[in-house]
Amino acid sequence: RLERIRSNIREKKNKFDNDSKINVAKLESESNERLQSSTVIGAIRSYPALATAGWSKGGISGFLFSTAILWPSLLKKSFTGNEEEETLPRRNEFEAAVDIADRIGANIIAADLEFDELVQSFAECMSALAWIRLGYTIFGQSIGLLPIDPLRRQKGESLVEWERRRRKVNTARATRLHGENASPEISRVLVDERDLRFAEACLKAMDGKSERRTVCIVGLVHVDGILRKIK
Repeated sequence: RLERIRSNIREKKNKFDNDSKINVAKLESESNERLQSSTVIGAIRSYPALATAGWSKGGISGFLFSTAILWPSLLKKSFTGNEEEETLPRRNEFEAAVDIADRIGANIIAADLEFDELVQSFAECMSALAWIRLGYTIFGQSIGLLPIDPLRRQKGESLVEWERRRRKVNTARATRLHGENASPEISRVLVDERDLRFAEACLKAMDGKSERRTVCIVGLVHVDGILRKIK
C-alpha cells in the first residue's frame, strides 16, 4: 500500500516537473469530461473483480458486501469525484502524510485492514438475520421511514457546505451512533475492530519511544474510539 502511495507521489511530481503550470492547467481543463467518464467506466469495470474477490474471500456474505455495499459507494464516488476535484482542490491526506514522513525520516505503519481481511471480517459477522435487518434498514431509509446517515449530503447542500459539515466532530459522532443503531454488525467491522487495530498500532509505535512524537492519521469517526482504547 505504501509503495502505491509513493508511486502516485512520484508520478505527480514528475508531471509537475515536466510541464509548466499553464500547460498542466490547460490539460486538466480540456480533460475534465474525459476524466469523469473514465472514472465512471473504471468503477463499472471494477464490478467483476470486486465480485470475484468478495466471493473467494467471504462466500455469499463477501459477495454481497463487495457488490451491494462497497461497489455502489465507488460508483457514487465516481460521479462526484470530478465535482470535488474542481470545487475543493486539495492533496490526498495519505499522500501528504507519506511525503512528509519520508522527508524527515519517520517510520510509517500502515495499520488498516487490507481488502481481503476486511471481506473476511465482514463475512464472519454477518448472519442471515443481519442481512435481513440490513435490507430492511436500507429500504426504510430509501422511502423516508428511517433516518439516513447524518454524514450523507443533504438536499440543496453545496459541496463546500457538505465538506465543512463532514469535518465537524459532532457529525462524526452522530454518524457513528447512527451506524451502531442501523447495522451494529457493519459498525463493529468498519469502526470498532479498526479502532482497536489503530490503537494497538499507536501503542506499539510509542512503546519505549516516549521522546518521539507519534502521529495517527485516521478518519474522524475513529478518533473517540481510539482515544478510549489507548486510555
